[in-house]
Amino acid sequence: MKKILYFIFLIPLFIFTGCNDDDNNCDIDNSTNKVLMLKVDYNTFNIEGVKELVFSQQTDSFTIVKEYLSPGDFGYIRLIYKELNQQLFYGTIWWDGLGELIYPVSFESPDEYSSVSTDDAIFPIYGFNCPFQNSFAYLDFFNIWLNVQHLEIVRQYLHTNPNQKVQIFAYTPSVGGGDPSEWDYFVILKN
Repeated sequence: MKKILYFIFLIPLFIFTGCNDDDNNCDIDNSTNKVLMLKVDYNTFNIEGVKELVFSQQTDSFTIVKEYLSPGDFGYIRLIYKELNQQLFYGTIWWDGLGELIYPVSFESPDEYSSVSTDDAIFPIYGFNCPFQNSFAYLDFFNIWLNVQHLEIVRQYLHTNPNQKVQIFAYTPSVGGGDPSEWDYFVILKN
């Protein structure tokens, strides 16, 4: 009889507990407005950094507006979260030189984030969008996405906001005589 009572009390505990490592449908805190940015190496598609930007104000939509100054000598690319008038990205671009990523200032190591334990691949229902098209860089959405979609946090963002288009662009701080080993892709998701 004791075993039956334990069983009756433990079953709801298993059913109603949170996520485990194999559950790709875990929700992130949706009460906070967050944007996830992943920095991906241009040549290898390896994740180099992860940044979560947190905003106090909620919005019903997520629009990215670009400010771009073509690098005659010096230029820049700035991406703005339009609804909040908040900067998401700012990097300088030099012709025959090397620009600098100004914002975000720092990224966390991808090693700090868990990967799913399954071998499946998931894709955004509405695909990808490029908020800034750089004529010097090639965008390989498929391979970029395949190398980030295994992170639990990426899947959580996609699960929380399944109707989003994932934003991907290339940042080329050096153009003209630029070196692709200095370039990176950036992947942006909204919760």
